[in-house]
Amino acid sequence: MTMRLKDILSIVVRLSAGEVLYLSGGYLRDLLLGRDSHDLDFTVARHPRRIATSFADLIGGSYFLMDEEHQVHRVVRGDFKYDFSLMRAKSIQDDLRLRDFTINALAIALDDKLSVSGELDVTKLIDPCRGVGDIKGKKIRVAYRGAFVDDPIRMLRAVRLAGELGFEIEEETLRLIAGHKHLINVRRQPTAEGGLPKGLSGERIRDELEKVLSLNNSYRYIRQLDRLRLLGLIIPEIEPMKGAEQGGYHHLDVWEHSLAVLESLETILANTDAHFGDLGGEVVGHLEQEMSGGRPVSTVLKLAALLHDVAKPETKVINEEGQIKFYGHESSAIPTVLGVAHDLRLSAHERSLLRDIVANHMHVGHLSRDVPPTKRAMLRFFRKAGGAAVPVIVLALADGQAIGGIYTNPDLYGKLLSTVRCLLDFYYTELKAEKPPRYINGNDILNSFPVKEGPIIGRLLEGVEEAAVEGKVKSREDALRLVAEMLQEKKNEKVL
Repeated sequence: MTMRLKDILSIVVRLSAGEVLYLSGGYLRDLLLGRDSHDLDFTVARHPRRIATSFADLIGGSYFLMDEEHQVHRVVRGDFKYDFSLMRAKSIQDDLRLRDFTINALAIALDDKLSVSGELDVTKLIDPCRGVGDIKGKKIRVAYRGAFVDDPIRMLRAVRLAGELGFEIEEETLRLIAGHKHLINVRRQPTAEGGLPKGLSGERIRDELEKVLSLNNSYRYIRQLDRLRLLGLIIPEIEPMKGAEQGGYHHLDVWEHSLAVLESLETILANTDAHFGDLGGEVVGHLEQEMSGGRPVSTVLKLAALLHDVAKPETKVINEEGQIKFYGHESSAIPTVLGVAHDLRLSAHERSLLRDIVANHMHVGHLSRDVPPTKRAMLRFFRKAGGAAVPVIVLALADGQAIGGIYTNPDLYGKLLSTVRCLLDFYYTELKAEKPPRYINGNDILNSFPVKEGPIIGRLLEGVEEAAVEGKVKSREDALRLVAEMLQEKKNEKVL
């Protein structure tokens, strides 16, 4: 059950026991913008831990220490987060001057009278950095010139807030980013001055990047991160993609194509019914599933869109006909992709999903050469792609749209779209709805035929499964008969 603001303020004021107490930060910014906010920040002169733990006990929330250095204590209950921070200066005005951006450098004093009414009088806002004016002007501006030195992650946050709020980063703040971008150091290498940059970790960088990717139009802000030369510091593996020509039907270099794929992907996700028909809702539901840390599948898919061709520069060859080729670039990308996932501290599930999307992204295009694909071919695709299958299908369509050459031919694009719809229909109406029965297992084969344990058993079972999907195997006897035929074929080929 969601608690009323009046009840929250009443509890916090009571727990503060007369100590100086303020509501501050992003909640007040969002209040002025008419935006819902689930994050409340309280600034106290003393005892933030005592207040936070007592508050957690009273509302049934979970407490943890968010930032030991700055004494930030967090309570989480449902979708709501409550931060209790120790004042970092002698006055609230000076404390606010140490915040990241002017639009967040706002506070309002809390007392018994306010807790009773539950109403926040915005005319009493404490605004030493003129943040209200920047909110009205839709500007992202640092609260003080040393903001990025004290916490370099704020450079990424500036871009993220611009995307979330529809604001623009003002010129002086852009110049400060240009002058301090070197402090974004995902590899955790010593700076020129010696030592590691303050406050940076793969987890914090990941969280800001994920919030950018969660935007419906993230491609604009990924491009801004790139223009500001921040993205290449976060993911240096993208740099060789820039200027890497592809030739043939590709009209963009590898990096620009990858950005175009992200844009196409977001266009598709904004109108799934137009691309996937009645299964659009199923696709959206799949991509909205939460993974570790509450991050959805769609953010991993968007990262895959940026990295799916990351190995093209290293696999580029020119064949005898003078054509540029990238043989095996999807499999060659795996070590690089896993390296990026490690640096960004992705969870094991996220790492495996990212790897499998990139490794399988060419498969759907290959299937579109023969439309419609057979059930056997589709089953092999889903077996190979595993849990990444639906994201792979969506990425393949975005990839095709972004190529801009071969798939501008309506017939070729029509084949790709038809294949995508065939795969989704097969997955949701047949494969997921009712998996074919397993008429036999490995022991049945070992007990019935003169074969030894090994990969051959798995291949035989896959053949039986494919035949069952096609309706050619309908019983245990059919399955054993097919195994006998496959073994005889292999014997004739002298495989065994």
